[in-house]
Amino acid sequence: MMRIPFLGVIALSFCFLPNAWLSAAGALDSLEPLGARAAPQTIGELWHGYDPAVEPLETVIIKEWEEQDVVCRLVRFRIGTFKGVPAFLAAFYGFPKGGHSLPALEQVHGGGQSANLNVILTNAHRGYASLSINWGGNPISVPGANTEWGAIDATQNSHNEHYYSIEPDAKTIDSVPSARNNNWFLLVLAARRGLTFLSQQPEVDAQRLGIYGHSMGGKISFDTAAIDKRVKAAVPSCGAQPNSDFPSTMQATVASIAYAPFIHCPVLFLNPSNDFHGTIDGIETTINAMPKTAVYSLSRVPHLNHRDKPDHLVCGPLWFDEYLQHSRSLPNIPVLDLTIDRKSKVQVLHIQPDRLESVESVDVLVSHGGDGEPTTRFWRHLAAQQISGQWQVDLPVFSLDLPLRYYANVTYLLPKPVTGAGYYYQTFTAERFTLASRMARMVPEKLHESGVGITDHSQSLIESFAGDWDKEWFTFEETGDWPYRTFKLHDPQWLAPLMATLDLDVQVDEPNHLIVSIGDSSADILLVGGPAWQHISLHPGNFVNLVSGVPLSEWGAIAEFSLGPLATANKNGQPVQIGGPWHGGRPKFHNLQWQATHASGVAP
Repeated sequence: MMRIPFLGVIALSFCFLPNAWLSAAGALDSLEPLGARAAPQTIGELWHGYDPAVEPLETVIIKEWEEQDVVCRLVRFRIGTFKGVPAFLAAFYGFPKGGHSLPALEQVHGGGQSANLNVILTNAHRGYASLSINWGGNPISVPGANTEWGAIDATQNSHNEHYYSIEPDAKTIDSVPSARNNNWFLLVLAARRGLTFLSQQPEVDAQRLGIYGHSMGGKISFDTAAIDKRVKAAVPSCGAQPNSDFPSTMQATVASIAYAPFIHCPVLFLNPSNDFHGTIDGIETTINAMPKTAVYSLSRVPHLNHRDKPDHLVCGPLWFDEYLQHSRSLPNIPVLDLTIDRKSKVQVLHIQPDRLESVESVDVLVSHGGDGEPTTRFWRHLAAQQISGQWQVDLPVFSLDLPLRYYANVTYLLPKPVTGAGYYYQTFTAERFTLASRMARMVPEKLHESGVGITDHSQSLIESFAGDWDKEWFTFEETGDWPYRTFKLHDPQWLAPLMATLDLDVQVDEPNHLIVSIGDSSADILLVGGPAWQHISLHPGNFVNLVSGVPLSEWGAIAEFSLGPLATANKNGQPVQIGGPWHGGRPKFHNLQWQATHASGVAP
């Protein structure tokens, strides 16, 4: 079904369209030409005079249907007119059947993705109207329409280089270097037009609009929330970092750090501790650039990169419930206070959670190492103990010459399970939620001045696999059981000795191949199966790169270490794999450790 809503007479006149300017082609453009003016030098100059609610949307409903008591539509509406040619944005829109005065959400997908119907359905079941915009250029899952930028381009498919450029070309607005030539500017403009679409829907309460997005969508949603006062709550995930990797010419007009001072609505940052696109250090910098009065919260799953777990993902829906539905109120983030026992020279971290009555656990994550790649940073887990309504734990110190980072996770029980759609649109259900504190960082100078003593030393035992060992390991599967990965061997406390084997005891019920991997190199171990423990002792030469076929000559710096049923790689466009399906129950492990040896270190 196709329906074009009646929009009245569209008068092509400056008096009716304040945004409009005559282009060189004689048509009306959405943005004023620069003329003799210099290109915008600040965020304020970039958006000055632009009103996303002025131009008619000219919405076309490409298809309409009902699914799970949700009214679903595939729509397309005008982003604007650029260089005399109109641009249109495709999107899914939906709302609970019969709903009225609904809060509404705009969902902004990540790079390489496209608009998704599942977010529409799950949001509708929670009482929201929602719009999932298709900004990246990939085809939408329901055929019939796609985004078309006309004379310009902001997609990943054919103008990808302009996420890092403001230079002019045939597909940009300005003929001189300008932030208006950058894809991020155009995508924020498109997202603002999405807010206009939501505000004009008869079933939507225009005073209750929220926006969220993942990865590249995290940056778009954060920047949009900063510059558009119609946004009343925002949840950027794996985005919104300062964008320090942008060229200097983009820092004042494109980087999220330039948008941060404009934040006016409550923001929840969903950022795993090891994310590459929204680094934990970068998010701290972004928060510091926000107004002192800004309302924000944090949820940080340890060790994961660009993915999350239900206990953290659920904080997004809960955030919107608080600020758009006013149906609940989330606790404040925990407060940290570090003291040093002058006698023992031990530093004690005190954690004060909010809402003590529903606290399930308090976990402290500590990373003691250099300022290198955050994606491979190991976060040591410490379970805090409750003492008189406050939690505390001793922070270990391995070296006074290495920076020390730490933050706390407080997990709360939910009164009843909450269901939502995750980063990649999978449906999840959570029975608890976890909020994080700010991350604190002690530089070596501060450690030396503090009077704290060394409390930790190098260890040969890497993992006993007893107690809460899995808190320092991670999996990509939501079930959390297999395979196991860790950055523990990247920590200076567990670095490989110069001459050592890597030993491990394993027990499995049935014969299997265990694949032990160090980065891109793997060892294929045949497990015989049965009730007895099997001892494994590995040299560097046992680990072979699947692509080059070259074995390791020494342990060197180990980033990710994993135990699993298989390892895969891509060799000249063809998949390469060792191992395979796992048979029987999960393996049991015991005592992963470095064993000193005087051998050459070469595999027999």
